[in-house]
This record gives sequence, C-alpha cells and structure tokens, in this order.
Amino acid sequence: MFRELHSDLWAIETPFQMIGMDMGARMTVARRSNGDLLAYAPFAITDEEEAAIREKGTVRDIVAPNPTHFTEIGDFARRFPDATLWSLSELDKKLADVPHQILESAPDSWNADFDSLLFDGPRGFREWVFCHRASKSLIVTDLGFQLPRPKTPINRIASRMNDVGVKFGPSRFERTLMKVGDKELERQNIETILKWDFERIVPGHGLVIEEGAKAKFRVAYGFLGV
Repeated sequence: MFRELHSDLWAIETPFQMIGMDMGARMTVARRSNGDLLAYAPFAITDEEEAAIREKGTVRDIVAPNPTHFTEIGDFARRFPDATLWSLSELDKKLADVPHQILESAPDSWNADFDSLLFDGPRGFREWVFCHRASKSLIVTDLGFQLPRPKTPINRIASRMNDVGVKFGPSRFERTLMKVGDKELERQNIETILKWDFERIVPGHGLVIEEGAKAKFRVAYGFLGV
C-alpha cells in the first residue's frame, strides 16, 4: 500500500511476520529539494506502486540501510536502473549480481536534504539512519519500532517476550546487546540523532510515530544515559 506521510514523504507497506509477530514491513521514499527521490529499505513492489513512485519524481538513490534489509532490493533496483544502489560493505558479496556502491559515508550532495548517521551498534549491527529535513521525519529500519496491538494469543506472547508492543524502542534482544556493547559509542550516536529536528519517526516495521516522536525516542534509549 502506497500512502503519503507528508507532501515530500511516502511509504509503501506490506504484511510481514517474524517469530510469531505481525511486524509489517515499510519502505520509505523521500523527495529532495531538487525533486529527486531517495528510496530507503525498499523491497519488491507492484507495477501500480512503481507508477505511484514515478509520479512523485525520479528515483536517484536507493539505500539498503543495514545487513538484513536487502533480500528484495535487487527487484526494486531493476525497476529503476538509472538510480544508484547504496549498501554497507557487509552486503558487497550478497549483492554481487546487482550494481551497487558501498555506503560508509554519506555523499555531500545529500547534506542539503538529510541529516544522516551510520549507527554503529552491538555485535556488528550497523544501520544508516536519516532525518528528512523537509518533512521533519526520522527514518530508521530496525533501530527501534512499536508494533500494533496484537490480534492473537501467539502475537501477544511474542510481542510481550520481545517487548515491542507497548511503546517505541529497540526490541528486548537489541536492548540487551546494547547494554553489553560499546555503550559510550551508542550513547553518542543517540545523542547525535536527538540533535536533529524531527517530529515523526518512520520505522521499517510497526507504527509510524506521529506524536511526541523526539520525546519517545529519548525515553526509548534512556538506558544508555541520554
């Protein structure tokens, strides 16, 4: 489903289940000040969804933001062959059949429209995080999310075990890893993000946070001392 979050920001959402949880999956499309589009964490889309994207502008950049959100990115990239696909070095071999460039530092050309950070987390977890200035939206993938109210007993049990169904934040598993990782580096990353001007959080799963986004983000990572 293609839907507008802001006049310069859109999302495509699709059902997705994992370990008993109805997580949903979301890709985000942001329009830059020059009219070009950046697609974040995309997956395979329909012809109708492709047409909807093309109505908004020209896709110039496609970002695989972390080492897990890439399995269908080649399908998306083939629909927009003139766009540059950017990925972390961890995906270099996995994307060997898809033309791409390594994204370890953001191109200068993005700076007018995005704040960006390569979040260097625990146990090799790395994720590109963006703040789209025009829409004041923080765009993340797995760094944090909040799932809708569970509909079945198994959903409720899985959500409770992973602590992802009540409020926005990292899963219980990722929070535990952060606590035993490089907390100082993680804290610095979170503090950098909190300096950005955002009023909305658009995660790769679950609900879009439209109210009190920055305050909820700060509370979610309070265990790091921010």
